[in-house]
Amino acid sequence: MGKKKISVAYNLGIPLIILIVDIKLNDPFSVPKLIVLTLISAWLAVEIGFLYSSNKSKLGKREKIILFTLITFLGSLFTATVLSDNLTVALLGETQRRNGLISYLGLTVILIYGMKISSINGTTNLFGLALVASVPVMIYSAIQISGHDFIAWVNPYNNAIATLGNPNFTSAYLGIMIVLAVGYMFSQKFTYQRVFFLLLLVLIALFIIISSESRQGLYALVVGLLLYVNLLVLKYRARFSWILIPFTIFLAALGTAGMLQKGPLSSILYKESVSVRGFYWRAGIEMFLDNPIWGVGVDSYGRYFRQFKEIQYVQRFGTELTSTNAHNVFIQMFSTSGLLVGLSYCVLVVLTFFAAFQFIFKQKQHNQHRVMIALISAYATFQAQSFISIDNLALGIWGYVISGAILGISLNNSDSLQVSSQYAHNNNFGFSKPIFRFLLILPIFYLSIMIRNSEADSYTLRSITNPSITDNRGAVQISANKIIDNFAADPFLKLKAASYLLDMGLTNEAYSVIEKLTNSDPNNYENLWYLANIQYNNGEVDKAIATRLKISSIDKFNTRNHLLLMSYYKEKNNVIEMEKRFDKIMDIAPTSEDAKNAKALLGA
Repeated sequence: MGKKKISVAYNLGIPLIILIVDIKLNDPFSVPKLIVLTLISAWLAVEIGFLYSSNKSKLGKREKIILFTLITFLGSLFTATVLSDNLTVALLGETQRRNGLISYLGLTVILIYGMKISSINGTTNLFGLALVASVPVMIYSAIQISGHDFIAWVNPYNNAIATLGNPNFTSAYLGIMIVLAVGYMFSQKFTYQRVFFLLLLVLIALFIIISSESRQGLYALVVGLLLYVNLLVLKYRARFSWILIPFTIFLAALGTAGMLQKGPLSSILYKESVSVRGFYWRAGIEMFLDNPIWGVGVDSYGRYFRQFKEIQYVQRFGTELTSTNAHNVFIQMFSTSGLLVGLSYCVLVVLTFFAAFQFIFKQKQHNQHRVMIALISAYATFQAQSFISIDNLALGIWGYVISGAILGISLNNSDSLQVSSQYAHNNNFGFSKPIFRFLLILPIFYLSIMIRNSEADSYTLRSITNPSITDNRGAVQISANKIIDNFAADPFLKLKAASYLLDMGLTNEAYSVIEKLTNSDPNNYENLWYLANIQYNNGEVDKAIATRLKISSIDKFNTRNHLLLMSYYKEKNNVIEMEKRFDKIMDIAPTSEDAKNAKALLGA
């Protein structure tokens, strides 16, 4: 049997997904990561094809179950994509998120490749990838925390956004890395140099997590470390488990209560952003119950949140604050992609935990137990943050990488990475592989160029739009048209391009674009809002009323929309409809600013 080296695309691609940013794009974080993910997964898909075609032995029962689960996941996700209202969003993902079909296809390919090449002794490579990616993140985070960031980010958050774009993502990522570092430290042969280096990394990462002021990273880290300690005790000091397990349960209950603003830890653990997640979760559950089979549309949570949000949400946070994600990966899967996608993802998670626990408690070699305990604890850290957060690509990649490693080790616990000698020496395979790579990567490369062009054009358009500089009108129109005509451009970018045309006084051009966008996506709240404004400014009050009534059917608790309808009806001398809208505002938020303005408008 010949040894199989791990693909360079895998070893370089995984850290690159974490680290890459492009400051000349409208979305400097998610888009470059998506592009790298699609390219390396296309490369690895060919590797997977040849790995399976070279294996003449039958697949084992467990591997068949895993592959069936993944095929069900992707097949169901593909169907949900085809049935989605907006195909571009379903394929490429929501703007600033990028959790569409292509992302999950790429992540699944990486999981399968990791499963095929993983062995217990090959996990040193995985730990190495984690270090290669985490050290630059920590260095850059430290620079940001010190106030010496060399990039002038427009950042409403804590400075520690690193290359992930959000301090919550940074802290959660470093929480996963800490668990991996601790596990690696105690699963390898002791050396002072290794222990010193890893301890230093752990301390720096912990400092950054605390400095980020993000509870998310600490919560996920504690979950991972608690599982790590409990598994070690259960495996090696089982007689102490009767003390540790109840203590862990008590600590978990205390922490959960604190996050819900109850108990002695509430002042430390509670944040308003934790409370608001309850509204996001319940809205997502309602979306699923209303669309149980295929969901509301892949990564289309934001398009439907206004329809399913609770009145208490508006009363607490106003009409402007919305969300494009359920902030819970499991709820997000069920609500946007339906039952089969959600269930198959849950089955994948269960299979990963089952494979790890079975290996830990059946494998005889102690050092192998410790490696698997480290991996499953890191995976639990990832899933803990997934329970209260978004499937960010830089975080999500590690969930799939670690899951692939765990499943691969459980399937084939060999001492080296091997494939059949037929694959290693078959010249036909060696000749045809570049052809398959070329045929697969070429269209993906073209798609990547179009995605990047749309983002770069949007960045340029934003920088040159200035109503006081009328000479820029021509350049603005050219840049806007590039985005509008780009098939891979995010629909929101096309709407923003139309809004920039409007800012520059190109009203007719903007009106035409927004009408087309609305016709192709008639239930899009943002499109309708812009359309109503243009119609009203053009003196088309009846059309503006019709559009805002459509908005009201989508967002029934939007007091601002009701207030504008009141003003439109006043122009039409329709007192009855004014009073109806006034009553709605009073029912929704009687003490709001919109309510005060409504009283003044009605003369109440």
